[in-house]
Amino acid sequence: MAVIPSEVSGGSTVLDLAHASFDKTKKGFTAPHKTIGTVTSLTGVAIEPGRHFAFWEAEGASLVAVADLGKDNSLVTGEVPSAPGSINAWRNMGDPHGIAVTTGIADGKPVGFVVNSDRTWIARIDLEGMLATLATNQLGPAEMARFVTFLDPSRTN
Repeated sequence: MAVIPSEVSGGSTVLDLAHASFDKTKKGFTAPHKTIGTVTSLTGVAIEPGRHFAFWEAEGASLVAVADLGKDNSLVTGEVPSAPGSINAWRNMGDPHGIAVTTGIADGKPVGFVVNSDRTWIARIDLEGMLATLATNQLGPAEMARFVTFLDPSRTN
């Protein structure tokens, strides 16, 4: 799967490359595709390879989102709460985006990471937990708090 977010029209195009046909002569390809979401600000994206969970972030804002690309692509959005000790709202990095996904070592569950604009905190997001809410509205910071663990990158131990 490949996900291409649009900074202009909103949403992301999801390409199913496993079912693509390639034309070496024309140096092109065709693939089944669909559009997911309509949120214009979700411009940073990473995909967890095992379960095909897509994880997005809005640059310069607290918004993140997750969808299961292998299922119905329902998009769950939420606002990352403020970092520990901060009186300011969380703000994701801008370009280059500070976003990544991986599979948790201890439990094998997909987790996402976003870096704040000051580069002083990393928010680890439980993607499976967030997606399980299938909220019709955006999750606020208080609702998101149960899915977020803050990591201090200045600590080495």
